[in-house]
Amino acid sequence: MKTKSLRNLRWPIIVFIPLLVATFAFWQRVEPNMVPEQKNNTVSSLSWFCPMLSQSKPLFLTNSTSKNETARVTLYSNLFEETSTPYLSGVFEVKIDKNSSEQISPYHLLKEVLVRQQRFGDLERVNLLLESSSVFMSALVEFSVDGLVADTDVCINRVSSEWIIPFGSTGRDACYFLLIFNPFQNTAIVDIKLSTDDGIRNPYDGLVIPSTSTLVVNVSEKVVRRQHFSTHLTTRVGKVAVSKYQTFTGKSLNISRNCPEAKHPFPTEPGSDFSRLWGEAILVAASLPAKSWYFPVGTNPLVQSSYTIYNPSEEMQAEVEVTFISEAGVPAMKKFAVPPAHRVSLAISSANAAGGHHPLSELPPVEMRPDFEMPNLLHWAIFSSTSDIVVQKVQTRLRTPDGLLEEMGLYVSSTKGNIYKHQLRFNDLEVADVAIINPASDTIAKVRVSGSSEVEIPPLGRLLLMLDKSKTADIEQVVSSSPVLIRPVS
Repeated sequence: MKTKSLRNLRWPIIVFIPLLVATFAFWQRVEPNMVPEQKNNTVSSLSWFCPMLSQSKPLFLTNSTSKNETARVTLYSNLFEETSTPYLSGVFEVKIDKNSSEQISPYHLLKEVLVRQQRFGDLERVNLLLESSSVFMSALVEFSVDGLVADTDVCINRVSSEWIIPFGSTGRDACYFLLIFNPFQNTAIVDIKLSTDDGIRNPYDGLVIPSTSTLVVNVSEKVVRRQHFSTHLTTRVGKVAVSKYQTFTGKSLNISRNCPEAKHPFPTEPGSDFSRLWGEAILVAASLPAKSWYFPVGTNPLVQSSYTIYNPSEEMQAEVEVTFISEAGVPAMKKFAVPPAHRVSLAISSANAAGGHHPLSELPPVEMRPDFEMPNLLHWAIFSSTSDIVVQKVQTRLRTPDGLLEEMGLYVSSTKGNIYKHQLRFNDLEVADVAIINPASDTIAKVRVSGSSEVEIPPLGRLLLMLDKSKTADIEQVVSSSPVLIRPVS
């Protein structure tokens, strides 16, 4: 094998298989806590809960079985109620062909039903509400067999009595909503605790979420001008599903916190102010703190990034070690403590990224070893703690109407998983990247993707797949000899 020059890097593994354009593996021995294995399919469940649906993006339902199946989708919205609480709006059946994905637009689906029922007055109201960006919609997706999955970008296959979001912002041009979905027939009661720079705040105690509804909480109305804080929700009664809706509108908001969505026309004319952040993100909260969190892909050199670590314990301090592993397999480690019920944020920026627009840009960057380059697309990260934590990554970029990206780390591994084509971001060459991590410190993972040749991932190693759009199916199945973690490169 010839040596390929890329910053004097010698690629550890290069494998070609029919499905893939190329496969690269990088590894470095470190010793995080072992990732818990999920015995069944990575995310499959019969019921999926979607607290917040996007108006601009479809909802994907995926069937990885060998038979055609039907999903039952129950929609909730505030379209016909003078309240911020979405109630039942309709129940629909969606057919999904075997080994494929079906995409639906809940908003268009609801409008089609109104036309069919000749409810033209309601239809006119729907269109006006959509134009004013004041619609919230949730969904319950139910399947009759295993092997079907709702869109994991906005849905989750569990309800819980505890939900955590490490990062939120109500800065000068930011709005922050919580959507608390109660799909059951009984009322739920929740408390919300916020960890801010000036201490712990409890602005929402004893919130009542009626049965089969979603409560929309505009946190920006009570927590004003806080550049970053953490959210910890617990229930007194019942279990719920929770999502966060974060916007940056590109302009300062008045004290009333009217909070428009980041959908008004993006300034493209000459002389426009590009120094402000524009964008929106829907993020499902974390329901299970863990001792180890993995981020299989790093950050684009043109963006600014940060990791926020939240310690949910009210009594125990978390001792955390973060390990960034470069494309050359060189680790950079940093240790720090997170006090009880508090957060710590690590800011990462590149010399090529425009400064000042990231919500955490005032923080000092992560201290790197001299032989470690600033993290780029190919680095990956491990957060290990002495007690349970939750870790979230935020990426921002200027000069684009889609300048915000948020994601939770991964903590559950499995021997079987799927790569969904609709979650891949194909570039101009119609190629997309997917990262697969082997979290074991003493076991080689032997991986196959949709029957292709077997590829070995060393202990604590990463496999970077480059998928050709024309050769990638709706669902690519990943089978491994030991549990792995999978994430598309965003």
